[in-house]
Amino acid sequence: MRTLEEVKGACRIAAGGHWIFAGGRNSIRPRIHAPDFTVDPTGSTRTVQQGRRAVWHISTGQPIPAGHLICSQCFVPGCIRPECLLCLTPLERGALVRSTGRYRGTMDRKLVNRRGNLSKRKVTDAIAAEILASPESIKELAARLQLHRNTVSRCRRGIIASVPNMFAGLMV
Repeated sequence: MRTLEEVKGACRIAAGGHWIFAGGRNSIRPRIHAPDFTVDPTGSTRTVQQGRRAVWHISTGQPIPAGHLICSQCFVPGCIRPECLLCLTPLERGALVRSTGRYRGTMDRKLVNRRGNLSKRKVTDAIAAEILASPESIKELAARLQLHRNTVSRCRRGIIASVPNMFAGLMV
């Protein structure tokens, strides 16, 4: 697709004027064969792209700046209407999501955060015992154990428990 009219023709128009792409998808995200100005500044190279990215390229004729992503300000799944798209850095996207309260309090977001936090945690039983017994400052301990100071502090306050051994409790 080369024009917005072609893209709009392949969409169903939802309530509020949102363009929901009716063509090919990868999971929930639309996939569109369109000019890619990020790869080729002349726009002669066409590639299969994520729908929002493709619409951004078609509507602006500009490459996406390094470190930026194309996201929707309407949060309607699958919406690729050019008026709904923003080119933001990940920090700006996070600020937008926080300002709308989009994911606040949803259970799936809590579970994702817990899973991520558990996988990043490096505090084992031995390290937790060492942190609690050591007379060193939090800063010194963090540098020596290669942990973040907040992790050491939270362990000392009992907020972070050590990662349980998967065989704990099996032996008597």
